[in-house]
Amino acid sequence: MNKLRNLIEYAKELSREPEAWALAYRRRGEKALYEGNADGFTVIPNTARYWKADPFLFTHGNKTYLFCEMLDRKTGKGVIGAARLKNGKCSAFRVCLDLPQHLSFPCVFEKDGDIFMMPEYGASGEIAVFRAVRFPTRWEKAYTLAPFAGYDTVPVPSCEAPLFYLTTGEQYDVLLKFRAGDAEWQTAAENDPARRGAGFVIETQAGLLRPTQNDEGSYGNSLHFNLIDDVTFEGFREHCILRVLPPESPCGENEISIRLREPSAIRYGGVHTYNRSEDYEVVDLVYYGEPNRYIFRSRRKKFIQHILKKL
Repeated sequence: MNKLRNLIEYAKELSREPEAWALAYRRRGEKALYEGNADGFTVIPNTARYWKADPFLFTHGNKTYLFCEMLDRKTGKGVIGAARLKNGKCSAFRVCLDLPQHLSFPCVFEKDGDIFMMPEYGASGEIAVFRAVRFPTRWEKAYTLAPFAGYDTVPVPSCEAPLFYLTTGEQYDVLLKFRAGDAEWQTAAENDPARRGAGFVIETQAGLLRPTQNDEGSYGNSLHFNLIDDVTFEGFREHCILRVLPPESPCGENEISIRLREPSAIRYGGVHTYNRSEDYEVVDLVYYGEPNRYIFRSRRKKFIQHILKKL
């Protein structure tokens, strides 16, 4: 009996996932997250096959759509998924863009009546923009924005020439900038673990607010909101006005912790993306060590070897 119990416990251990992300959303209230209101977020449960991160919101025809990276546990590769938020509820997600390369950070925007997506797929060696052929589930490549790999690329609003912020896969603590048509980037700021972009730059009454990931200590451990003091291409300055921590975190000065509508058995250890629409706000949360059957399948050879050794 003890041997069987030990075998079951070992199988559970093998099925535990090192890291996974989940989305959480809420209806917008009088105050936004970056204004200090962290209440009332609802976690969207992951499926067995996919976990979800990097949420973006887009409103089309009075309908709100939620785009995100969906990490396929079966293949180990990210695809882009989309769902609809309606009456405070989230529909099932569908895969809407799947390429040979890993995909994440689906920056969706509208320009001249067309809908575009600028996902992160650094393995392609370029920053490309895709046009919606049949929104939201069918996309085709429209053009190459830049001939180099960029990560978490976002446009900067209210600039005379189209300006973008990004990072590279090798230097997440270095913020880069480039203008449409540039053949290479320039450094905006460096040597700061909280520089990597975490969503669209937000236009507020106080100025442009840039969400950033703070990776100090662990990847995606918290979210910063930085007020940009100098948005010109030649210069760049910003300062943090608020740090957002995962649920149930102790807070210090200028810090708040995400608060969930329902208690959760899962303990979340980080938050690293924020976006909003007219009606909703959305973040993502990281958790560790939860069991998953796809993880167990990938390790079943180790489990069989363990059984044979015991026999």
